[in-house]
Amino acid sequence: MSERPGPVVVAGATGKQGRAVVAHLLQQGWQVRAMTRTKESAAAQRLAQLGAEVVQADFLDRSSLTVALTGAYGAFSLQNTLSVGMAEEVMQGYAFADAALACKVQHLVYASICQADAQTGIEHFESKWHIEQHLRQIGLPNTVCRPVFFIENLVQVGGLTAMVWGALKHALRGGRKLQVVSVDDVGAVVAQVFQAPASFVGQCIELIGDELTFEEMVEVRLRVLGKRPFGLPVPSTLLRLIDPDLAAMFSWLHTTGFSADLAAARAQFPSLRRFEEGYRLALQGAKTE
Repeated sequence: MSERPGPVVVAGATGKQGRAVVAHLLQQGWQVRAMTRTKESAAAQRLAQLGAEVVQADFLDRSSLTVALTGAYGAFSLQNTLSVGMAEEVMQGYAFADAALACKVQHLVYASICQADAQTGIEHFESKWHIEQHLRQIGLPNTVCRPVFFIENLVQVGGLTAMVWGALKHALRGGRKLQVVSVDDVGAVVAQVFQAPASFVGQCIELIGDELTFEEMVEVRLRVLGKRPFGLPVPSTLLRLIDPDLAAMFSWLHTTGFSADLAAARAQFPSLRRFEEGYRLALQGAKTE
């Protein structure tokens, strides 16, 4: 595709995944409309400085979605159940897809999660499966991206990082492995998908860069930072009180876990980063936030 057919609207543009998509689309020469509820925020203004057109819209405000999507070639759909809950996430995903269809968007890329269709009982997996099904039912040309566990979850600022390390230490006991991917790689793949729609429309793509045991991840951290992670002990009973959905996910990681095809993913997208490279990049990104 030598000429870009029109702008791509990126929902959730100020979050980690959305920012990566915006950055890679701009690098590929696309016009980008970065959708946000708060146009004046510092995060939104940084996107504008990169060259994106920042548009203010809300998933549950159809008129604002119509303004954002009118004239667009493509759209990237991303919702966050951890901030709004499963029911509203599904409503948001449906609303964005329906508005994209009405505005004659030619290609929608949806950010789901690996094994969304596996009936895990984890709310933020199940919600994405509902949205995937809706996309198919309405007939909107789409590609579903299903990433595994984000490396960036291990470098977030504050006590949350310690809680994640602690929960993973418990979940990955017995030598279980965790499949991981860099958020930046998701952005790169999404840009590639928009670049070659004929190769990707109708596909569901699993995104994985590496798989490691807990101790292997600790060894990487020792090489990079010279110290082991502080893992805040979080008993499963306590985690269920704090966030039942996250508790369900960490329990699932111990009993089942992601099972994406690493070899196939790396064959299709050779630039997917191994854990250490992705971890170093995530640390650099955390310093700039």
